[in-house]
Amino acid sequence: MLWKALTSDITKASQTMPLRLIVVMPFVLQIFTAVGLTGWLSLRNGQKAVNDVATQLRCEITARIEEHLKMQVKAPHLVNQINANAIKFGQVNPDEPQTLEHHIWGQLRSFPYLTSSYFGTVDGYMISGRRMPDLSLTVATEHPSTGGKFLRYYTNNQGERGELLEVLPDYNPRVRPWYKAAIVAGEPTWSPIYPEFVTKRLGI
Repeated sequence: MLWKALTSDITKASQTMPLRLIVVMPFVLQIFTAVGLTGWLSLRNGQKAVNDVATQLRCEITARIEEHLKMQVKAPHLVNQINANAIKFGQVNPDEPQTLEHHIWGQLRSFPYLTSSYFGTVDGYMISGRRMPDLSLTVATEHPSTGGKFLRYYTNNQGERGELLEVLPDYNPRVRPWYKAAIVAGEPTWSPIYPEFVTKRLGI
């Protein structure tokens, strides 16, 4: 009964619908179906493409971060080895402060990952170089000739001393964490994290 009633309704509806509509309707339905399916597939493929690009970008960023960290960790050990070899083979004489000072300055210029470099002795003599927040390079010394004062200077593009930047009285490098860690280890090593003497920024 239900089937007969449904068939009868369809027959009546088809009799009242224009022939043009009856002929065109299947094509219209096919077009709408094709367009809808194409749009859905495009959206799905587009989302997949976006996800693929995002994944690739994350991998590239991660790789660059890892490479940056490796360079930062590698640079201090490389500089220490260069310094040890330079002293061992007589290229740098620790008893010539000006030569050692210029040597440290050159390393800061050659290794952009370095913020500072120190050379200290058991006698309390120290020469250091530092990259300032504005990227300018400074050198500092604490020596019997300075009366135990820590003197830091700006430098020009040749590594020569310029304006006196700061004076710190009674500075003793032998009590600094970087010095004590090296003495205890007896070889190149990482110091514990510590606040820097002047800026109080964390260093290692």
